[in-house]
Amino acid sequence: MPDFSLLHTLADGFQKKLGDLVAGAIWVGAGLASKYVWDIITQWRVSRRQAKQSHPLYLADKQISLDIAADRACVWAGAAHVSIYQFSNGQYFTNGDSIQKISMVGEATESNLVGRWRLASQNLPTSAFPYLMRALQAGHTWLYRDECEDYELNRLLRERGYASAVAVLLQGQKGTWLGLLIVSWGEGYFTDAHLNLRLLENHRRACAYILANP
Repeated sequence: MPDFSLLHTLADGFQKKLGDLVAGAIWVGAGLASKYVWDIITQWRVSRRQAKQSHPLYLADKQISLDIAADRACVWAGAAHVSIYQFSNGQYFTNGDSIQKISMVGEATESNLVGRWRLASQNLPTSAFPYLMRALQAGHTWLYRDECEDYELNRLLRERGYASAVAVLLQGQKGTWLGLLIVSWGEGYFTDAHLNLRLLENHRRACAYILANP
């Protein structure tokens, strides 16, 4: 009688290999399906968040929160003016460098006699303030009229009537640069010794929280 054991062995091996291939295909298919579903969910979340962040009522509420935060810092510091700025992007040079800008998104003054500059402070290129950007790595830096290394900063301080100002970096998760809190005085030469830095940190955190959270 012929010996079919070799054929049986080959058939068993083929069936096992086929089973492994089918199982692998099922796992790959399941993985692709899971990724497809996850991509749909992620896109839905992005679209939902964008819709929320574009709604007039959402923008109005956030604007009110920013102005209240600026006003609280202004009263606490006894300052003439407080502004909150936010970084923005979206344009690039042909070599890929960002054309980063910064815009005033919150503002408060000590009285109606102090000028407001929000509309005049939109889409300012950060390239006009390179020394300020470098100094912000320390967390905050002091600015004095006609003593800044950035020409535009000196011009703005003169134009707006500020003698001293402190610029505080606002950061989000993982150290992301969100914007600036700038507290300005019309007279006087202020330094760290004139402010409670612990309370300044509280105002920094409050402003950063508003900018970071939708």
